[in-house]
Amino acid sequence: MKYKILFLAVSTLSHVGCSGGGDDEMSMSSSSLPETYGDWTPSFSEQTSNFTQTRTGSQGSQQTRSITINSQSSTSTSTEEIINQDINDDDDLFDELEQLTTTYSASNGLGSFQVNSYSILEDNDMGITIGNEFYPLSNGMINVDDYPATKDDYNDESAECYGDAIACNGFGVYSGALRLYSEGITYDPDDNYYNSYIGQGALVYFSLSSIFPSDIALANNETYRYYSLWDVYNEVFNENISYNTDATDCLNFPEDGYIESLLSNANQSGFNFCDGCALYELIYSTTDYMYYDELYDNMKYGETQAGGMDYCPGKVFDYQNNQNGQLSIKKSTDGIYTIKLVNAVNAYSLPIKVFYKGNIGIVN
Repeated sequence: MKYKILFLAVSTLSHVGCSGGGDDEMSMSSSSLPETYGDWTPSFSEQTSNFTQTRTGSQGSQQTRSITINSQSSTSTSTEEIINQDINDDDDLFDELEQLTTTYSASNGLGSFQVNSYSILEDNDMGITIGNEFYPLSNGMINVDDYPATKDDYNDESAECYGDAIACNGFGVYSGALRLYSEGITYDPDDNYYNSYIGQGALVYFSLSSIFPSDIALANNETYRYYSLWDVYNEVFNENISYNTDATDCLNFPEDGYIESLLSNANQSGFNFCDGCALYELIYSTTDYMYYDELYDNMKYGETQAGGMDYCPGKVFDYQNNQNGQLSIKKSTDGIYTIKLVNAVNAYSLPIKVFYKGNIGIVN
């Protein structure tokens, strides 16, 4: 009996060890493996319209799918300096732009990308444009009063309302003079008044008035806007007065005391400058004297040269209205000034535009 059991066990093991088949039985057929696919092509990168993608499998089969592109656009303003690109190839980065941003998005979770395009909103060249004539500017200076005007500064009869308003409100009026000039003109702050600006070229001048000293010193990184005193006056009193039509002295330059006489007349007609802040609402922040001289020619006192002293300040101009004709001044954190004037006209109805970007000297 023992021998029969042992023989059965050996026979069983021998049968198991010898029962294997051939190679076809040892491995699975390649046709039974799952097919794998590569990447979809072309990839989504610069397509702005619907397109088709394909991919090929490991066994040679091919798949296709349709990709839908959606787009959305938005506009914003920018400058050539911000994008660091000279859009109109005029060798400066001063121009203001409209930026059109279009976002293209693909279906099937392929993501999106943006395309920016630009158009010129304002072609800014550093200088004065009078009609079709352009005069470049290269330097600038602001002369600042180091103290505000007081009542005693306006104690003459024609401007007593100024003094009374200052006394009533307890504030003074700070003032400054902004001059921008071309390369042929130099400034000497240590010389006398008439010799301060020497040379030949173009020059533009603005008076500045405000009840806040920061507006005049331009010490903050803010944009300051100055309205034409004439426009404010005309709006308040329903008048239509301008330098261009009412002034006849020295190439349409107003006579001394002209503005004070207007204010005095307004007061006599029933407008009380001392009723709270009436005067300050009128003059803050304003510029009254505004003129340009495209042929400025000034020599030092005593020198004998053709032209001699240029005593005439220049040709006075107005803003067209106090909403769109503002003088704006901004000082950046790195000390660069941007000065702009738009929507102004001279006595001959020629449009005037001023743009300046660069350093400005400040002198008390």
